[in-house]
Amino acid sequence: MQILRAFVLTMALIALAGCGGSNDDGAAPAPTAESAAGDENATGDTSSMGDGDDATGEAAGADDDGGISLNSGAVNPTDPDAALPAPGDEATTVGADGVVMGSGVDDNTINVGYIVADTDDPGAMTGVMAGHNAYWNQVNDDGGIAGRSVEMRVAVSNGSASGHLQAANDFIAEGTGVLMLGGVTSHQGTVALLATLSEHSLVAVPFTQWSGWGDPERGANILEVQASDCAQAMNSMSWAAERLGDTVALVSAPGQPWADAAAGARLSIDSDDIQLDLDATGRLTSGDLTGLIDELVATDPETVWLATDADTAAAFIRAALDAGYVGEFSGVNQAYDPAGDPDLYDRFHLTAPHEMWGAPVPGMDALREGLISQNAFEPISADHVMGWLQARAAHAAISRVADEGTLTRTALLATADSLRVANDALAPNQEWGDPATAPRASYLYEAVAGFDPGATVSDGDAATGYLLRKGPFTSAAALAWDGSTCSTID
Repeated sequence: MQILRAFVLTMALIALAGCGGSNDDGAAPAPTAESAAGDENATGDTSSMGDGDDATGEAAGADDDGGISLNSGAVNPTDPDAALPAPGDEATTVGADGVVMGSGVDDNTINVGYIVADTDDPGAMTGVMAGHNAYWNQVNDDGGIAGRSVEMRVAVSNGSASGHLQAANDFIAEGTGVLMLGGVTSHQGTVALLATLSEHSLVAVPFTQWSGWGDPERGANILEVQASDCAQAMNSMSWAAERLGDTVALVSAPGQPWADAAAGARLSIDSDDIQLDLDATGRLTSGDLTGLIDELVATDPETVWLATDADTAAAFIRAALDAGYVGEFSGVNQAYDPAGDPDLYDRFHLTAPHEMWGAPVPGMDALREGLISQNAFEPISADHVMGWLQARAAHAAISRVADEGTLTRTALLATADSLRVANDALAPNQEWGDPATAPRASYLYEAVAGFDPGATVSDGDAATGYLLRKGPFTSAAALAWDGSTCSTID
């Protein structure tokens, strides 16, 4: 594990990510950070819908302006034997402006930490990290937070739980430290950090969408962003059964995030009384598909709902089509590769927790301009949207405590439980604190041919490979869900 002296290594990899496109001017709107009280669901914007379906869910809103500039953080790896501060200890000083400053903060800088798994896989998180970087760049260009620039300090672990723990401990033990973790990869790695986060009052934004992050005890230090894989699957399965055919096959790979998505799909099946012709939960692998395909053809459901990665999904769809299956396919957004063989996806529908790249909504203008300002040749990617939204949530939390005159971990942790953020129509507005108000709206897309893998954020009309059919949408099953954890992490 190492902590990067600068963010340059990660940003050098970012140019390798890709997927969606559009054009327009706009500044990055700063999110509001206010009491969660009084927030209500509203009818969502339907301007970018493909088929005229009603869009129900939380309306995404906009507030006052904020901003962002490429700023790389630099930290030294600490001695592995260095003593960590005592749990709960946070030395504070008072800044020249009277702000009480804790770990990771001085008169000029607010350090935000990131734990990424592996730089040997350049495409793994580069789109998401580019979104974070673009957001903080614009915040800094607009004056920062309380007159301080935000620096991203990136630690690279080996993807293991122990690597994540070492990265977090380095951030804690290192002289200036970090105010919060703005992004953490891996389900298992993030779970491994929970005790450390609690002991040191660190708030962390996960790069994963597990439903368990909304648990008030397990997720007390977690600032999860947008609908979980479980909630998205409820919406997707309900819509697929209604619009594509109400006899289904549920086919998923083992492990997370597929288990959480499959659990949500099953909740929808039970709630909506959908006929399940084939339950292949956890059975889809990259190995021999013959037996599974034979069962699919024999049961012949109208829709196959998939929870797996794009490569495994492509192999399964190809085998199903070759075997004569003529039904529809639906599932998680990770199962779709816009740059893949269009013949595999001409009957494919998917779900996502936000608008895709190029959507005609106010927040897209700011995101596009932020990305262009740091790299005009950045390949378009749906992951940029999620990175931007995650950074926006972190910004709202930090800004709120800064407005109260205290930039400390303990203050940040206290405010994260009563935060509300407006997302400028890129996604539903979000509030934290009560599992009953956990985000549950998502967006339903149809895969369309024509994606240009060479398109960049500077291209105005690049084909993205996505057509919005409904959203933000919350199914009856998702509305009835109590926000409890849908699946476990082994």
